Amino acid sequence: DLQLEYLDLFLIHWPVKLIKEASLENLVAPKEEEFLPLDLKSTWEGMEKCVETGLTKAIGVSNFSSKKIKALLNYARIPPAVNQ
Repeated sequence: DLQLEYLDLFLIHWPVKLIKEASLENLVAPKEEEFLPLDLKSTWEGMEKCVETGLTKAIGVSNFSSKKIKALLNYARIPPAVNQ
């Protein structure tokens, strides 16, 4: 609980998903076996709901390749406000 009414900006920092047991030492450069498939579309839809319900004012991405951003724009109802 952040004890805030809303966030100004909610970002996907890295477009990856790691296993729960991923080593903290490997977070900068995770091992291949520590990655899981990421359903980016569902994740983005959840973030769009956060905008619609007033939990955040804007949503965006960080560390995305141009290819991933183009894919996101194909289904995003709310485009990223920020590409960090």
